[in-house]
Amino acid sequence: MKKILAGIAVLGLAACAQPAPLGPQVVASPGPGLSAGEIRAAVAGNTGTGTMSGSHITYSMYLAADGTAQADLPTGIDKGSWRLTDDGQWCAKWKLFRGGAEYCQRVYHEGDYYKFVNSSSVELLHFAPGKQI
Repeated sequence: MKKILAGIAVLGLAACAQPAPLGPQVVASPGPGLSAGEIRAAVAGNTGTGTMSGSHITYSMYLAADGTAQADLPTGIDKGSWRLTDDGQWCAKWKLFRGGAEYCQRVYHEGDYYKFVNSSSVELLHFAPGKQI
């Protein structure tokens, strides 16, 4: 009986030691993403507002037509740059956000939103004309 209780206790502790998930699993949209031209037409010169992957934190980013960018994050305003790849990925690099490392995402149009997806994040953004930051 003591062995059974000890086994249950070990299993219970093991279950408690596992970290909670950070958010929903990242799932790519079916079908091909938007082309570089379609992405540029949707975002250049506009402000996207939405939530960060795995959180309820709202943020905005203005994507100027010249490739510069500005993000309004919970930590403050961050400046950066964005570009499009020939194979239709949107890439960004911020001065502070994500440690200043460039990251790229596929973009999908879903209803009123644009879904930016890579293997570690999903952002749903609604774009409004002009600079809203």
